[in-house]
Amino acid sequence: MRLDLQRIPRSVIYLVLLVCLAVPFFVRWSLPVYVSNATRCLYKTVEKVHAEKPNVPVVLLSSWDPSSRGENRPQMVALVRHLLVLGQPFVVFCPALNPMAPRASEEVINSEIARGHYTLTYGVDYANLGFKGISGPNIGPILQNLEGDFLGCVAQDLYGTSAYELPILKGFKSLANASMIITISGDVESEHVIGIFSPRHPEIPVGAAGWSLICTRLYPYFDTRQLVGILDGMNGASEYLTLLKENYPDLAGDDPEEEEGEGSGSSTRVNALTLARVLIILLIALGNIGMLLERRRERLGLPVKKTAPKVTVGEKRYLNIGALIFTILFIIALLGEFTLRSKAGTWSVAVFGEWVAVFCTIGMLSFIFGDNKLYRTLEHVIIGSSAAYMLFEVIDKQILPSFVYKVADGFAAMVGRPAQGSAWQLLLLLGLIPSALWFTVYIKRFAWTNKLVLGLLMGVAVGIAFGQNVNLAIPQIAGAVKPLLTFGPVNVPHISLFENVSVTWKNVFNLVYLVTMILVMIYFVFCLKMKTTVAKGAVRSGRIVMMIAFGAVFGNTIATRMSWLIDRIDAIAVWIRNLMILGG
Repeated sequence: MRLDLQRIPRSVIYLVLLVCLAVPFFVRWSLPVYVSNATRCLYKTVEKVHAEKPNVPVVLLSSWDPSSRGENRPQMVALVRHLLVLGQPFVVFCPALNPMAPRASEEVINSEIARGHYTLTYGVDYANLGFKGISGPNIGPILQNLEGDFLGCVAQDLYGTSAYELPILKGFKSLANASMIITISGDVESEHVIGIFSPRHPEIPVGAAGWSLICTRLYPYFDTRQLVGILDGMNGASEYLTLLKENYPDLAGDDPEEEEGEGSGSSTRVNALTLARVLIILLIALGNIGMLLERRRERLGLPVKKTAPKVTVGEKRYLNIGALIFTILFIIALLGEFTLRSKAGTWSVAVFGEWVAVFCTIGMLSFIFGDNKLYRTLEHVIIGSSAAYMLFEVIDKQILPSFVYKVADGFAAMVGRPAQGSAWQLLLLLGLIPSALWFTVYIKRFAWTNKLVLGLLMGVAVGIAFGQNVNLAIPQIAGAVKPLLTFGPVNVPHISLFENVSVTWKNVFNLVYLVTMILVMIYFVFCLKMKTTVAKGAVRSGRIVMMIAFGAVFGNTIATRMSWLIDRIDAIAVWIRNLMILGG
């Protein structure tokens, strides 16, 4: 039987990948960490902000949730750890409609405070301001509100305390009062900040921490210094923690394994990500070797298999039976753990949550072997519970305090009863009119009124986006003009051409940038026919450099997906080690 390198079964690839990712959690080794310039610049900016404005809060716009914790949580850990060791006050706020984000940030902050044994006062040294977002990809309206009336937009913190009562926000009337802004998310929120807020307040440094997939889009803004620094995925978090260990040795703690814990962005996770990248490269190489061998067989006139790998659809009986057996054994093991820990007095809700998380992770990964009832059940449970939680949090944290309670206070003030507001708050009821127009689409006679509110909102969104894109593009266009020669004395390796004229490595990189930009622009010139050899060569070269760029994007996409999977494998590894300790 001939091995078909282009049609390796999916389940085999997934199993090999899981093994590669799991090895570093049981076989430890250390790899050197090289800190990138983007990470170092963000670190230095935080240090500089603390030196210049030690009492002015840093604003962390954190909108990540458990779905992206594989990359965003280590980044949050690194940044919060740095701010805590400096004693820099900070506030966390989610400018998106994501109720889970404040809870994820809360967990990181509490764990870092407990880890460092800090004695801090909530509302004075730090604050979690919850979320305040709209349903849509553009957070421009929220940023404009934060810039105009920060306290009024926030209204209250995660725990229901009025923003006006928090000492850390005393005199904090606008987002422009922040000492620094750092976005931590899986989206391009940093683009909104530097495109909408930064042009009016260029003195406020803005940094970004995001998925590797997103950071390929953000690096041009770092090149033009619209962003002061970037944490690129899990690697960026590991680099930042490395800088912290170098400059603050006491942060390493007494336990050498402390940095290997869940979500720390430690070398264990980076090692797993490295193995994943090596495996992907090998698979790509095998696929190309298979393609070359197949072409060779075609040239020799030998039969070639052209069919795609067989994909089974639907559930298989033996998978459902296996899922049932796994569920029963898992419940038995859980009962055993409960019995042992109850006798030792160490059973807690957190331990139960760890077991539930592991069960859900293994159940979802069972899809590797094919569709089964356990996977389908967990899929519906997770999606349904997430939707229910989101609905509750939106009502409790956004609709009630921002609308219902204010309208109630308005009615109370109108009839002369004690209230925290005035009768003018009843004007909020006017917002029900455009809200109701959304539903007129179901009434044929009045369906046209739906277009009024739709056009209004689209006009506002397009207007904000247009201004944002202009503010983003102009520095990029200006930054495309790069010097190819260095004039004056230089202190770096260089080649002297004339007196006070030399070429450095930076000039060489600028030349590569310029040539790449010209080749790509030529490729997209469709109004002229490329007939000459030079023109055809330029078009072909443009295609090649674009393929290289797409390959880099693909590599970062793989890094993001693998980081999420590594996070879950880390949780399973911790669970297994705890079982071994308990059993031993």
